[in-house]
Amino acid sequence: MLLADTRTILANWQDEYISSAQLVERLVDLEDRPWGEWSKGKPITKNKLATLLKRFGIRSRSVRLRDGSTPKGYPCDGFEDAFSRYLPPLGNATTPQPIQDNGLRHFQNATPGVDVAFPNQRKTAPDNGCGDVAFQAGGTSSTHTKDGECRARDSDEPDVYEPGSDVGLEHEEVVL
Repeated sequence: MLLADTRTILANWQDEYISSAQLVERLVDLEDRPWGEWSKGKPITKNKLATLLKRFGIRSRSVRLRDGSTPKGYPCDGFEDAFSRYLPPLGNATTPQPIQDNGLRHFQNATPGVDVAFPNQRKTAPDNGCGDVAFQAGGTSSTHTKDGECRARDSDEPDVYEPGSDVGLEHEEVVL
């Protein structure tokens, strides 16, 4: 909004530079814009304007105005990069045209009532035959050996893989 309002102000500006005070004054004069009541009902300040414009790479500096004064301000062409990056171009190169269906209106909706995207398919993990679950009261569960085979495991076997042991940690025990 700030860049668009600044571009509107600079479109009618006749000088090469605009002081911060002049830009603030013109922003505050815009109707239906927030600049007149920026903070707690008070208008935007020159310092706040500088802070907001700094985000776009626009920094105030001392400028020489027609009357010979040298206040802080901005060269008018210093806004062009930000305008081209963040705002749509002024005017439209193409004149809007009325819709002409040329008798092809029945082709307008090629996929009536059908979703175009395919629904997600569930992908399940491969079953390696190790689907047992340990019970809190004891019993058996399953684990993978170092060779990748599934085997039953007693509740008194260690939960952690120990070197030299054939008990692995590929599957955690689930206690119900």
